[in-house]
This record gives sequence, C-alpha cells and structure tokens, in this order.
Amino acid sequence: MNKILAVDLDRTLIRQDSTLLCLRHLLRRNAFSTVKQAIKLSKIDFKNYLIENTDFAKLNWRYNKSIKEHVTSCYESGISIFLVTGAPEKIAVMIVKDLEFFAGYFCSGEEVILKYERKVELLIEKFGTRNFDYIGDSLGDRHVWRSADLCMAPKSRRHIKLLLRVLEPSIELILV
Repeated sequence: MNKILAVDLDRTLIRQDSTLLCLRHLLRRNAFSTVKQAIKLSKIDFKNYLIENTDFAKLNWRYNKSIKEHVTSCYESGISIFLVTGAPEKIAVMIVKDLEFFAGYFCSGEEVILKYERKVELLIEKFGTRNFDYIGDSLGDRHVWRSADLCMAPKSRRHIKLLLRVLEPSIELILV
C-alpha cells in the first residue's frame, strides 16, 4: 500500500481557523446583517451562512510555511496526501484546487462534522490503523494520533507536545 499523509486544515495547513476567517470577512462587509444572522440561526445554519456568503477570493489564506514545505516534500517523495478537515466542502475544494499535491479530501457535510472520533473512524475505514501519518494541531487530535503511524504537529503548537507527554505518553509527537 502507498504511504498516506492525512493533513488537518485549520491552524495546521493554514495558520487561521477557516470559520473565523469567514466571520471576520462578513463582519467587515456587513456587521449588522452578520450579527443579526448569528442571533437568528442555529450554530450549523450560521456556519453555512458564513460559508455561502463569503467571497473566498478576498480572504487572506495564510499557509503554515513549515507544514506546506513538509507536505510538498512528502508529495515529491511519492506519498499520497489527503486533506482531512472539519471545514465544509466548499473550503476543502478551494484548498485542494489551490495546492496541487492533494490526492483527495475528506470534510464535514450536512450529516457529519468531521472532528476527533469521527475523523479517526473515517481514516481507519479508508486506510486502516497505522497505515497513515497525520498532521494536526490540537489536543483533540490525539484520537487520530492514537491510530496513526507517524504523529506530527506544527512547530507553533509546542504546548501540545508537552500536554501529550502527560495525557498520552504513548503518542510520540514530531513537530514539523
């Protein structure tokens, strides 16, 4: 089986949270309308409102340089790269089109929020336990790291490595 690298999006491949980036964009464009929708809509409906009303071309997507370089290097060495994100498909598709190294993507949809336990279930289902490496950014990613072969995080998330030593000593986290 070809080596697999699964890459998280928010605060990993990109330095920001994609939902907050969309919120900031809409608040600048029309703060009153955005706040009105936030009060009126459920959390999932408001998130959909943000995604549907954001002009992604005007957003300042800031890629995490060290992660992007690492992923590019993996791609060039023949590793299959997959974006695995809790962000909606519209964002995942835009990122995959922008960066040509992805073999595919998995994202949140109408039925599933792709986070933590659901993310690891999907990766095990698609690739098998210990048949993928994973780059994530948060303590919640420990669910995925438990089943990954190689566990990685951005250098900027050093505190995660320290917390894992206490909470999950079996997980050896590499900072890239």
